[in-house]
Amino acid sequence: MDGTVLLYSILLVFCAFLIYSAFKKQRQYKKEGIKTIFSLNYDDKVIRIICILMLVFLILVSAAAIYNALYVLNLQGSEIFYLVVLPIMFMILYVPLAQKTKITTLGIIKRNNLIRWESIKGIDYTKPDSKGKQQASILYKAAYKDGKIHLNFMPNDEQLEMFKNAVKDYRSNKKNKNKENKNKENKNKENKNKDKKIEK
Repeated sequence: MDGTVLLYSILLVFCAFLIYSAFKKQRQYKKEGIKTIFSLNYDDKVIRIICILMLVFLILVSAAAIYNALYVLNLQGSEIFYLVVLPIMFMILYVPLAQKTKITTLGIIKRNNLIRWESIKGIDYTKPDSKGKQQASILYKAAYKDGKIHLNFMPNDEQLEMFKNAVKDYRSNKKNKNKENKNKENKNKENKNKDKKIEK
């Protein structure tokens, strides 16, 4: 197998896996009834602009490469397939990164990652800097260790108050639900232990 074709095949499998994982997450969120409360206008603005520019760059380079392959090099078969499919896959992966940070009923979605309300351990709000900008530093439970993200807000940004209200509403609701579930589990255990004692 040609080295280029092997590399393309590995990239294709890798991109397909990432797209499938993202699609699977989206389906799970929909099953849980996710709803977007609002999107942050200022947070990650630079990253979003870079991602949009990358998408435009990918489209232009891909179009030039396909034209060159078809009309100049006269390539056919698998090479044309990879030239078409791989850029499309990369574009699909870049689209979520170009989207705004979302505050949802399940948690905060930033760069296509969901941080659930119940996973958040603490939030620190920084004082306004010299330009009046503020940050919300969020500490949360990740798979293997604690993670941290920062949300950025403009001076006198009304979305900061909206975010604080969402945190109060949804974090408290999740905590209450978790307490209720734990209480139910403890009661069920107590009832089982009583039943066992009665049987004896």
